[in-house]
Amino acid sequence: MSNAIVIWGKTLAASGGTLGFLWSLLYWFDFSRYVINSQSLFWLASFTFACLLPIGASLVPNVRNRTRGLVIIGASLFVLPIWTYDHSYALDVLSVLLLFSWIGLLLVGGLILVFPPGQGKSEVSEPGRRS
Repeated sequence: MSNAIVIWGKTLAASGGTLGFLWSLLYWFDFSRYVINSQSLFWLASFTFACLLPIGASLVPNVRNRTRGLVIIGASLFVLPIWTYDHSYALDVLSVLLLFSWIGLLLVGGLILVFPPGQGKSEVSEPGRRS
């Protein structure tokens, strides 16, 4: 059961990162609105990197799940200040709903990897008997 939950955590994180990356592509190809100066370009590149980080963390083999989960949670929390950098689109209701939907996927996936359910259960199933 633990392996299936880890796969779900990785899947949620990869899905959330993919949705964030697709959202950032809209701003990469909207040159008239967003990419005007070097500071805006830096924030957009940081946003794209923060979206790609959970995808990479969920696909890289031979990494402990706790480390993988912390990277995913860190990337999702890194996206929030970047998103509110440009106030012209940060306060739009639709963009806020889209933002929290895929960041929610990242946070839930990362939390599942850091704290898998059933981790704190005792190894003794019946009194005096080990399973």
